[in-house]
Amino acid sequence: MNYYADFDPYLIRERNEWLLREVRTLRLEKRLRKNRRGGALRLVSVASKSTLPVLRRANAQAEKRRNLCLEEG
Repeated sequence: MNYYADFDPYLIRERNEWLLREVRTLRLEKRLRKNRRGGALRLVSVASKSTLPVLRRANAQAEKRRNLCLEEG
């Protein structure tokens, strides 16, 4: 008896593709760490997750202040 007989082939294919993407990502990260270029990758990751949202928020607040000054003047 085939264990996968009750499963949808589309779902199996989707899971296999997802796993393949994960494996490729992990291999790439390992290669970057090995080549010591991972520092730049981590820096970009940190900047995109922490610094950029803060800068966007500060810019939005500055825009609000500018708009208030224009409305008052």
